[in-house]
Amino acid sequence: MNSSTVYIPRFLIFIFMFTLGADYRLVVQPGDDEILARGVVYRQIQLEGPLRLDVIEIDRTISKTELVAWRSGGLKRTTEQVKDADSNYDRVLVALNADFFSFQTTWPIGYQVTDGEFIHASPTPRTHLMVMEDGRIAFDRPAFAGYVVSGSDTLSLHGVNRRRNGTHAAFYNAHAKDRVRSDSSGYVLTLRPIGASRFVVRAKEAGYGPLSVSESILSIGPSHPQASKWNSIGTGDTLKTWLGFSDASYSTVKQVIGGGGMILENGKAVTDLNESRDRVGANFMTARHPRTFVAVNQDQTKIWLCTVDGRQDSSIGMTFQDMADFLLTLGAWDALNLDGGGSTAMVVDGRVANQPSDLTGERAVANVLLLVEP
Repeated sequence: MNSSTVYIPRFLIFIFMFTLGADYRLVVQPGDDEILARGVVYRQIQLEGPLRLDVIEIDRTISKTELVAWRSGGLKRTTEQVKDADSNYDRVLVALNADFFSFQTTWPIGYQVTDGEFIHASPTPRTHLMVMEDGRIAFDRPAFAGYVVSGSDTLSLHGVNRRRNGTHAAFYNAHAKDRVRSDSSGYVLTLRPIGASRFVVRAKEAGYGPLSVSESILSIGPSHPQASKWNSIGTGDTLKTWLGFSDASYSTVKQVIGGGGMILENGKAVTDLNESRDRVGANFMTARHPRTFVAVNQDQTKIWLCTVDGRQDSSIGMTFQDMADFLLTLGAWDALNLDGGGSTAMVVDGRVANQPSDLTGERAVANVLLLVEP
């Protein structure tokens, strides 16, 4: 190299400008890429503001990785849930905190399906990330549709592993743990599996059922419209269950995780629609918070998993418009906001890559979104 030759690092070449909100003109300066696997790149991005983002870019044309909705049970830190999931997959490359949740119940607000199995179903208007068996991704507000069949009789269900009131019938599996105990009325059928979605009634009891769930359980409230007819079901009877969504296009759904408001829809920023559809308030969208979000491009050949730190001197957090502006520069088409604030965490190869805003560090959360090598 002669003295007149100047070496320009790749990350300095990749510089572009965009407007973030009304007050900031920011320069995107990616650092060196870290290749996690074929077609999976991790990078940190520093923006004036100041803002600090951690971004995973997945090239689906060459990557063999898959997204997985994971819940260990109760509330656990994202790093702990990665350890729990490790034995199920060859390698967990990345994990993000996922759905909003209740500190009281420790359950997510939205639906969760993992590898085709319902972990949680309680009706909600919020938008979800849905991954089909063929890899197709949808961002939608699905409606649960479940029922149990005994002979010619069909019992409609109100959810899976959810709190049941007197008018509900709910299905519980081993993921429910102690959630079947909801009131002292109605009756419970303990079910033993005898085939695909088929069960035999092993026991029947009045009330709310056992404290823990090691087998499947059907719990029927006394005021359910079909309660009197189903009260005749007894030990030894066989039942068949169907758990899914009312939209037939989701019959092959493999993974579902809940969020809270779209950021982009068909290449455009989403604003007032989130209030009417997802019931996400304007103040939540316009305030700067730590955020966790996921996006895809128009032909779904690329996925981005992102976090932005906030509530810190080094990073002030983003609004929904900020996230939309940033994602549009990447080429994103649709994007969903996940839980943020103190919950925001990105774990890369087992280490926390971002800087959580809680003084105690990582927050325990109800579920996570994994990127795995199956």
